[in-house]
Amino acid sequence: MKSGSAYLLAVFIWLAALPTCHSTGNPTAPADGSGGGGAGGTDGAAPDRFSGTDGAVPDRSSGSDGGTADRSGVPDAIDGAVAMTPTEICRAAVKAQAERVSVCEGYPLDERLRVANLCPDYFFNADSNRTVANVAACLGTLAAQTCTDIVLNFVPSCLSPGKRSAGAGCAYSSQCGSGMCGGTGEECSTCRAGGIPVGSPCRGGDCESGSFCHGGTRTCIEASTIVYATEGQACDLAATPVVGCVGDLLCLSGASVSTSGTCRPLPGAGQPCAVNNIGSLVCAAGTTCTNLGISGTDTCTLAICGSGPPCNDASYCAPGDGGFACVPLPTLGQPCNAVSAPCLSPAVCVGSTGRCAIPRASGEICDEDNPCADLLSCVAGTCQPLGSANCPAGAEDGGTG
Repeated sequence: MKSGSAYLLAVFIWLAALPTCHSTGNPTAPADGSGGGGAGGTDGAAPDRFSGTDGAVPDRSSGSDGGTADRSGVPDAIDGAVAMTPTEICRAAVKAQAERVSVCEGYPLDERLRVANLCPDYFFNADSNRTVANVAACLGTLAAQTCTDIVLNFVPSCLSPGKRSAGAGCAYSSQCGSGMCGGTGEECSTCRAGGIPVGSPCRGGDCESGSFCHGGTRTCIEASTIVYATEGQACDLAATPVVGCVGDLLCLSGASVSTSGTCRPLPGAGQPCAVNNIGSLVCAAGTTCTNLGISGTDTCTLAICGSGPPCNDASYCAPGDGGFACVPLPTLGQPCNAVSAPCLSPAVCVGSTGRCAIPRASGEICDEDNPCADLLSCVAGTCQPLGSANCPAGAEDGGTG
């Protein structure tokens, strides 16, 4: 299987190199980092919208659960959630957040649900201050987050920060007092510094709970100051106060880089592409922004490869003398490129050798040339299931081998 956030990043870089634009320009958030970010994006490591702590978000009855069909077996955030097991509560929280990111940024849902397999340790571990009852009570708030909340990269304060101090080893952001573990959620890392008070300078996802890093002033601002406009109304994510949008609407501009625009949904197939607050062309999930060869006509279309249909799971879209075409994915032992020519699963492209290799299983020896399988971490040279116990607080590098 392909590995977590590194794989996602490679996919999105590869897509950006094609003659079509990805359905969203926002960078992929790691599965486990956290905090608030400004409207212009965060500096450094992307914040974690899955297990972070910044931003007291009011419960908005007009919010949406994303309307996404459940293909994962992850339970919904349902009434009576307090009767669910810790694993079910953890998985429901991951699902609620994943659905909001998928709806608001146009990303596929399935990859974002993978970290649910790390539950319940992902939320409930010895260094977490979260309780089953607390997270159960938070499920409705998570499902009701607006797309403005997602874009600004803050999450409800009902997801409490953890006990470990900055610089301590961590597996998940739920362990860190800042609410920010610097890893991807599938490897050991260290707790980042955070908790910057309101009114102080910030770089991204490092403001104290209940606030976010303002994209214009680069200072921590109370989340309660955000104003939410309705469809068709003007919005500005760098204004003071920030003027965002209700529900699933985003602040989108016409054809220029701007933090201001109009509240509207992501455009679908056949509609002109929109420009988000960081200047990327965006479309709804399942479509891409394609230039049809006529000046100024960037249009949202269903996924294609060149002039043909999208590639299947055993092929990728590659350039050639006759234009773009689907070609078979490289297999075990064949040359590969993690960005432009990824391997056929379960093989992965090993960067140091440039060839497809089978990831190592739990208990097997691992190193740069022998990566671990999905949801395993290379700890002291051996593949182990990622977990809070495998990332000791005192390890300088978070316990990675």
